[in-house]
Amino acid sequence: MPVGTATAWFHPEDPALGRVHWVAILPELQGRGLAKPLLAQVCRRLRELGHTRAYLTTSTLRVPAICLYFTLGFRPDCAGEARRRDWRDFLGRTANEPRAKPLRDHLAQLDDATHNQSRKQP
Repeated sequence: MPVGTATAWFHPEDPALGRVHWVAILPELQGRGLAKPLLAQVCRRLRELGHTRAYLTTSTLRVPAICLYFTLGFRPDCAGEARRRDWRDFLGRTANEPRAKPLRDHLAQLDDATHNQSRKQP
Protein backbone atom coordinates (compact mmCIF):
# COMPACT_ATOMS: atom_id res chain seq x y z
CA MET A 1 0.00 0.00 0.00
CA PRO A 2 1.44 3.41 -0.95
CA VAL A 3 2.02 5.76 1.96
CA GLY A 4 3.18 8.85 0.09
CA THR A 5 4.52 10.38 -3.09
CA ALA A 6 7.31 12.65 -4.23
CA THR A 7 8.41 14.33 -7.43
CA ALA A 8 11.67 15.95 -8.46
CA TRP A 9 13.39 17.09 -11.64
CA PHE A 10 16.41 18.93 -12.96
CA HIS A 11 16.67 22.69 -13.01
CA PRO A 12 16.45 23.75 -16.69
CA GLU A 13 19.15 26.43 -16.37
CA ASP A 14 21.51 24.29 -14.25
CA PRO A 15 21.37 20.52 -14.96
CA ALA A 16 23.53 19.81 -11.88
CA LEU A 17 20.78 21.29 -9.70
CA GLY A 18 17.87 19.01 -8.82
CA ARG A 19 14.54 20.39 -7.65
CA VAL A 20 12.45 18.56 -5.10
CA HIS A 21 8.98 19.60 -6.10
CA TRP A 22 6.60 17.57 -3.99
CA VAL A 23 6.75 15.33 -0.93
CA ALA A 24 3.49 14.15 0.58
CA ILE A 25 2.40 11.48 3.03
CA LEU A 26 -1.19 10.30 3.35
CA PRO A 27 -2.87 12.40 6.05
CA GLU A 28 -3.73 9.41 8.21
CA LEU A 29 -0.05 8.35 8.22
CA GLN A 30 1.54 11.75 8.85
CA GLY A 31 3.57 12.23 11.99
CA ARG A 32 5.09 8.73 11.86
CA GLY A 33 8.46 9.67 10.36
CA LEU A 34 7.64 8.42 6.85
CA ALA A 35 8.54 11.62 4.99
CA LYS A 36 12.21 11.44 5.99
CA PRO A 37 13.02 8.15 4.21
CA LEU A 38 10.91 9.23 1.23
CA LEU A 39 12.77 12.53 0.88
CA ALA A 40 16.11 10.81 1.48
CA GLN A 41 15.33 8.43 -1.40
CA VAL A 42 14.44 11.37 -3.64
CA CYS A 43 17.82 12.95 -2.84
CA ARG A 44 19.64 9.65 -3.51
CA ARG A 45 17.87 9.33 -6.86
CA LEU A 46 18.78 12.90 -7.82
CA ARG A 47 22.41 12.08 -6.98
CA GLU A 48 22.24 8.88 -9.09
CA LEU A 49 21.02 10.99 -12.01
CA GLY A 50 24.05 13.28 -11.74
CA HIS A 51 22.71 16.15 -9.68
CA THR A 52 25.27 17.52 -7.26
CA ARG A 53 22.93 19.94 -5.50
CA ALA A 54 19.21 20.08 -4.73
CA TYR A 55 16.72 22.70 -3.66
CA LEU A 56 13.09 22.97 -2.71
CA THR A 57 10.67 25.73 -1.86
CA THR A 58 8.04 25.86 0.85
CA SER A 59 6.17 28.24 3.10
CA THR A 60 7.80 29.21 6.39
CA LEU A 61 4.48 28.24 7.99
CA ARG A 62 5.21 24.54 7.36
CA VAL A 63 7.29 24.05 10.50
CA PRO A 64 7.38 20.21 10.60
CA ALA A 65 8.39 20.03 6.94
CA ILE A 66 11.05 22.72 7.32
CA CYS A 67 12.55 20.96 10.33
CA LEU A 68 12.71 17.74 8.30
CA TYR A 69 14.36 19.49 5.36
CA PHE A 70 16.96 20.99 7.70
CA THR A 71 17.86 17.54 9.13
CA LEU A 72 18.54 16.35 5.57
CA GLY A 73 20.91 19.22 4.83
CA PHE A 74 18.64 21.77 3.17
CA ARG A 75 19.32 25.32 4.33
CA PRO A 76 17.06 28.38 4.16
CA ASP A 77 17.58 30.98 1.49
CA CYS A 78 17.67 34.29 3.33
CA ALA A 79 18.48 36.47 0.32
CA GLY A 80 16.47 39.66 0.23
CA GLU A 81 14.62 41.54 2.91
CA ALA A 82 11.27 39.77 2.35
CA ARG A 83 12.81 36.35 2.90
CA ARG A 84 14.75 37.54 5.95
CA ARG A 85 11.50 38.91 7.37
CA ASP A 86 9.77 35.55 6.79
CA TRP A 87 12.56 33.69 8.58
CA ARG A 88 12.58 36.18 11.47
CA ASP A 89 8.86 35.50 11.80
CA PHE A 90 9.66 31.76 11.80
CA LEU A 91 12.07 32.34 14.70
CA GLY A 92 9.30 33.96 16.72
CA ARG A 93 6.66 31.36 15.88
CA THR A 94 8.90 28.42 16.79
CA ALA A 95 10.42 29.81 20.00
CA ASN A 96 8.83 27.03 22.08
CA GLU A 97 9.27 24.16 19.59
CA PRO A 98 12.22 21.93 20.53
CA ARG A 99 12.40 20.29 17.09
CA ALA A 100 13.02 23.71 15.51
CA LYS A 101 15.93 24.63 17.80
CA PRO A 102 18.76 23.58 15.40
CA LEU A 103 17.18 25.61 12.60
CA ARG A 104 16.54 28.58 14.90
CA ASP A 105 20.20 28.48 15.96
CA HIS A 106 21.28 28.39 12.30
CA LEU A 107 19.03 31.31 11.41
CA ALA A 108 20.16 33.33 14.40
CA GLN A 109 23.79 32.88 13.31
CA LEU A 110 22.90 34.04 9.80
CA ASP A 111 21.03 37.03 11.18
CA ASP A 112 23.96 37.93 13.45
CA ALA A 113 26.41 37.63 10.55
CA THR A 114 24.22 39.82 8.34
CA HIS A 115 23.79 42.37 11.10
CA ASN A 116 27.54 42.43 11.87
CA GLN A 117 28.38 42.69 8.18
CA SER A 118 26.00 45.60 7.67
CA ARG A 119 27.54 47.44 10.63
CA LYS A 120 31.03 47.10 9.09
CA GLN A 121 30.04 48.89 5.92
CA PRO A 122 31.16 52.56 5.74
